Amino acid sequence: MSLAAFVGLPVLAGFAVSFLGQKEIITWYPKLRKPSWQPPAWLFGPVWTTLYILMGTAAWLVWTHGGFEMQKLPLTLYGIQLLLNLAWNPLFFLFHNLDLAFWDALGLVGTLGLTIWSFHKVEPLAAMLLLPYLAWAVFAAFLTSTLINLNPQESMAGRAVEKEIDMRPLGGIGAVKQERDMRPLGGIGAVKQERVVVKKEE
Repeated sequence: MSLAAFVGLPVLAGFAVSFLGQKEIITWYPKLRKPSWQPPAWLFGPVWTTLYILMGTAAWLVWTHGGFEMQKLPLTLYGIQLLLNLAWNPLFFLFHNLDLAFWDALGLVGTLGLTIWSFHKVEPLAAMLLLPYLAWAVFAAFLTSTLINLNPQESMAGRAVEKEIDMRPLGGIGAVKQERDMRPLGGIGAVKQERVVVKKEE
């Protein structure tokens, strides 16, 4: 395979996946609370394009040392981390599943670390090309975790609490409807609030 093929695969795949959540990026994502240190939106595209070029080049360097037959482990790890990379976008933007996106990001960091280790044994330069990618992946995982803390209503636990409805008798004349909601508190946590509505018997 050529260098162009190795570089083109992650670049084109990343470009294609980014379109899956375009509508949500415009309508849903701006409504989320975000940390003050989050980079501007325009920066993510150039950063990921650069990282995809670096990772494709790194994989090609390893492949030149005997192809897949000789480098099954490092290239397999590379493929797994790329799949985890591509999965984050639809998990976060398309399905609004911040929890799974976070675990996906952690899996990416771990698999990428193993990929760098295996690349270094074959071609040290290839491992070095992946270091900026590792730093950005760690940052992305931390950012995802922060977004969950700032927007607990978007987490799986927060959604479960929002849907929880208890009907309890009140003095034999009606019922109390309690809805528990998760609200951000001070930008770093959440507080449970209960609203009580008394329904009169007909």
